[in-house]
Amino acid sequence: MDKLISCRFKKWDRSWRPEGALCMCQIIEIKENGELPSFLSKKSSAHQKEAQVAMDSLRKVRKEV
Repeated sequence: MDKLISCRFKKWDRSWRPEGALCMCQIIEIKENGELPSFLSKKSSAHQKEAQVAMDSLRKVRKEV
C-alpha cells in the first residue's frame, strides 16, 4: 500500500471512509500520471459555469421581486 495512504489510515487516530479513500487514490493516480493540471482546469471551468447559472437564476428572481 502507498505510504501516504497507510499513514493517513494508521496515524493520529484519523480514518477515511471507503469512498473518500477511493477518491484520494484516484487523485494521487491522476497526479502521478501528470494529468492533474488538465483535470483541475476542466473541473474549474465546470464550477464556473454552474456558478454563473446560479447567479443568473438569483438575478432573475431578484428582478421579479
